[in-house]
Amino acid sequence: MLWQDVDAFARQSAGFAGHSPGRLRRISILLTPPLMCCAGYRLSRALWLCGWRRAAMLVARLNFLVHKAAISPVSDIGGGLYVPHPVGIVLDADAGSNLVLFANAIVSFGGEGPDRAATPIRPRLGDDVVVGAYAIVVGDVTVGSGARLGAGAVVDADVANGAVVMRAAWRSG
Repeated sequence: MLWQDVDAFARQSAGFAGHSPGRLRRISILLTPPLMCCAGYRLSRALWLCGWRRAAMLVARLNFLVHKAAISPVSDIGGGLYVPHPVGIVLDADAGSNLVLFANAIVSFGGEGPDRAATPIRPRLGDDVVVGAYAIVVGDVTVGSGARLGAGAVVDADVANGAVVMRAAWRSG
């Protein structure tokens, strides 16, 4: 899945537009901070799935200290993760492929189910979802495939496939 992340970064990053994504180009792209953040998440997720919970949490904490992105190893994210600016991201959700997260996006809830089961309540994001800067997704919600959440949007209810959610203008009085 890491190579899918590299390909997504190469496709969407303006600095690499027009370059062929050969193996050497992929390795050089991998050394950029956004993809190092994605690699840190992928490593922590792999450790979590192997049952090495403490090591996974340690790698996730190191990822937070270096990149300022809190991506939980419990989160199940498909290939093609693109994080152009990892600073301030908080992610504890399940997501499909080709997820795009901009700076300071918060997709989390952190609660437990009503029966106090071991399964936490967390948002579910479909394929090809874009979460804008400062957008917040909270609660047990489902964001449909192809949805676009604009900068500063607050989502606390389900979002349909292909929907665009924008921040409402604030008016005084």
